[in-house]
Amino acid sequence: MPNSAKISITMSPDDLKWAKRRAKMQKRALSAVIADAVAKARQDEARQQLLRTLPEVSDAEIAAVEAEWAAQD
Repeated sequence: MPNSAKISITMSPDDLKWAKRRAKMQKRALSAVIADAVAKARQDEARQQLLRTLPEVSDAEIAAVEAEWAAQD
């Protein structure tokens, strides 16, 4: 990542263990696993915002779309 910043984070021991295991399994850096998680959260947030800007979409339809997205994850 050419435009990256070095940071320090705090997380639970269980989350750290999971992230390290996932990084090892994928043969990737721990920072890449964390960056993927942030990217996924940003994508989810953008999807939510998009759904809420469409006036013709009912709450029931939004719930159905959210359930479909959850099933795909």
